[in-house]
Amino acid sequence: MSAFTGFSPALFQFLQELRSNNNKDWFADNKERYQQQVQQPMVAMMTALQPGLQAISPHFRVIAKAHNGSLFRIYRDTRFGHDKTPYKTHAACQFRHAVGKDVHAPGYYLELAPEHVIIAAGIWLPPTPVLNQVRQHIVERADQWQSIRTDATLTALLGGIEGEQLRGMPRGFSQELPHPEDVRRKSFIVSTTWLPEEAQQPYFFDELLRTYAAASPFMSFLCRALELPF
Repeated sequence: MSAFTGFSPALFQFLQELRSNNNKDWFADNKERYQQQVQQPMVAMMTALQPGLQAISPHFRVIAKAHNGSLFRIYRDTRFGHDKTPYKTHAACQFRHAVGKDVHAPGYYLELAPEHVIIAAGIWLPPTPVLNQVRQHIVERADQWQSIRTDATLTALLGGIEGEQLRGMPRGFSQELPHPEDVRRKSFIVSTTWLPEEAQQPYFFDELLRTYAAASPFMSFLCRALELPF
């Protein structure tokens, strides 16, 4: 068992209150709560996670810091969307490949929100050249991809391959190629959803690592497609 014994109900309570008070004045008055009830537990979890994720793959980084690390900022980018609320109402972190520079790199993911907890792995909306490398690898290694898609442990813990799809086949790829439904994807993700109450239990941390480990064949395939070590 890990020394990390689960998240506190206070973390989810803070996020719920933030949802109802998503403004700069309220957040300024409650910033110390945010640091104590959200940032500090997330950093503690990441610190505990480092050796376990290194055992799964030494090439994915857990940067256990409140700022400029694996934890996403609470501040929303409001420049382009209609929603101008200044803060995210979930806490999230991504443990990306050592060569990855942004959220679009291969990585493992954890999100805590008032109504759900998401554990995920994969690559989200990468640039088209990167995306086409994955697509081409699926076509060239169709049997390997099929074995990953149907892997019993992966499907039991993380369900099937997800990711938004193009309506038609991408340029340069034919409908007659293997796995056309996956070749049309713009992201390649596996995920599972838990209840916040489950994330507060001592067993959650070990299940988190077990879920990340179950994604290993999938993540290894993505890395090979991008000529990255796993």
